[in-house]
Amino acid sequence: LYRRLLATGRAGAGSWVDYGLLLLRLDRPREAQAALRTALPGQAEDLHLQGLLAQAALAAGAWQEALPHLQTCIDQDPDPAERAWNQAALSLLSGQWQAGWAGFEARWGSRLRRTPLPAFDAPRWRGEPLENRTLLLWAEQGLGDTLLALRHLPRVLERGGHVVLALPRPLLPLVPPLPGLQVVEDTLPLPSFTCHLPLLSLPGLLNYVPEADGGGAYLQPPPTDGWADALRERLRALPPGLRVGLVWRGGDGFPGNAARSLSEGDVPSLLATPGIQWVSLQAGTPAPWPLALDLGPELTDFGRTAQALYALDQVITVDTATANLAGALGLEAWVLLHLACDWRWMLGGARTPWYPSLHLFRQRRSGDWREVILAVQRALAARGT
Repeated sequence: LYRRLLATGRAGAGSWVDYGLLLLRLDRPREAQAALRTALPGQAEDLHLQGLLAQAALAAGAWQEALPHLQTCIDQDPDPAERAWNQAALSLLSGQWQAGWAGFEARWGSRLRRTPLPAFDAPRWRGEPLENRTLLLWAEQGLGDTLLALRHLPRVLERGGHVVLALPRPLLPLVPPLPGLQVVEDTLPLPSFTCHLPLLSLPGLLNYVPEADGGGAYLQPPPTDGWADALRERLRALPPGLRVGLVWRGGDGFPGNAARSLSEGDVPSLLATPGIQWVSLQAGTPAPWPLALDLGPELTDFGRTAQALYALDQVITVDTATANLAGALGLEAWVLLHLACDWRWMLGGARTPWYPSLHLFRQRRSGDWREVILAVQRALAARGT
C-alpha cells in the first residue's frame, strides 16, 4: 500500500518517513535508509528523521554513516541529560573512555532510564579514602552490567574502610569472602552506611581504561560441591564429541532481547553441527529441542552456571549475562552478536578489551544469523573433538 501511494508522486515527506519506519520494523535497514533519505531535503532539522536515519544506518552496520545523524541528534536535543547520555554511549562504543565516562552519569536523567536514582540520605562517594567509613556499592542495571563492574572491587577495597556490596540473589555465590567486604542481597534491608555509589559509576570514578588492564579473570566459580562433581560425571558419560554449552536467548526483560537472541528457527541449524554434544545453559528454561544434556532447570544461580562453564569444553552464547560471566572468569567463550550491539563489544573485530578471552562472532546483516552460525560451525570443525 505504501509503494502504491509513493508511486503516485503525490506523497509528502511524512509518507516516506512512515514507509522508512515500516521497513525498519521489517529489519530491512538499507531500504529504510533509501526511503528516509527521500524525505530528508527540507527536513534536515527534524530530529525524529535524523534519529531514524541513524537507527537505519546502525542496523545496517554502517557506523560511519550513522555518526553524522547521531551527532545532529545529540547537538540539537533540547534535553541536556539526553544529549550527554547519547554522546557518552557513542564515545564508549568507539573507545573514547574519558569522554564516555564523563557523560555516563547523565544516564539517570535519560528518558530510557528504567531504574530511578534512590533517595539515599548518605552522600555519594567521590573516591576519597574511606578510613573508618562504610561504603554501599549497589547494583543498578542488568546482571551482565553488574558482572562487568565487579572487576573494580579490589581497587575500591584498597581505599580502606568497610564496603557493603548489594547484589541480586543470583550473583551472590560469585563473590568470595574478602577482608573489608560484606555482600548482601539487594532486596533485603541494607545495613547502615555512610556513603554510597552505583556500581556502573566505578569505571568513571577510577578512570578505567580496559586496554590498560591486561585482561585476565577477576571472578572464580564457587568451590566444587556435590552438584559440580556430579555434573562432571554426567558429561564424561556422554558419547564422544565436544561438550559445548549453549545460551540462545537473553532475558525477556531486556528491551532489545529479540534482536540479540537466536530465533527458534535458527537454533536447529546450529544443533545439526556434527560431532558436538550440546548442553543447554539456558537458565530456568527447558530446551525445546533434544540435547545431550539440559541444565537449564538446574541453573538456579550464577554460581552453578560458573561451575558448568568450567566443566565444559566450549561455551557459545548470545549477548547476555552468561557472556559477561565467561569473560569475568577468563574463559574462552564464543559470543554471537547482533549487528547493532552493546557498547562493551565495540565497533568491530573479534575481540573486546573488556573481556580479552572472548571471541566475538558478529552479524554482517541485521537479523541474519545464518552467516554467524556457519562461522561458528567452521570454528567448531577446526577445533575438532
